[in-house]
Amino acid sequence: MVSRRAVLSGLGAATLVMGFDPVTRTWISEAHAATFDRVPALDGQLQTDPASLQPYAEDVGKVIFNTPVAVLLPGSVKDIQKMVRFCRRYEIKISMRGQGHTTNGYSQVAGGLVIDMRAMNKIHSIDRHSADVDAGVKWSALLEATTPL
Repeated sequence: MVSRRAVLSGLGAATLVMGFDPVTRTWISEAHAATFDRVPALDGQLQTDPASLQPYAEDVGKVIFNTPVAVLLPGSVKDIQKMVRFCRRYEIKISMRGQGHTTNGYSQVAGGLVIDMRAMNKIHSIDRHSADVDAGVKWSALLEATTPL
């Protein structure tokens, strides 16, 4: 007979992050019975499984390796605001990441939270002198939107 704990630990990426334990400084899932501070409700996803963290643990040159404890895939600006407040409360370091083209580990944070901005890629407006875009917009998308055919 397989225990509930074995099933839940085998789910890996499917395990829902519920909170942060300030004593052990670790993320807590529903599978663990402990006292913790609940992670705020998010529109996006907070990933903590090793397979999801691995791509964020190396820089573009594959020289610097720093594994975060979590990655936020924000569904809205409010997700970013909520997690910045949450991390500030517990002195969890944060790094923003776009396309991951930085060197020397600049978009990495060992033991912290990486916020992946790729999903925040909307072009809001373009006029003659400026453009209002989300942080995850690629230069190629902006160039394509501003160059007449």
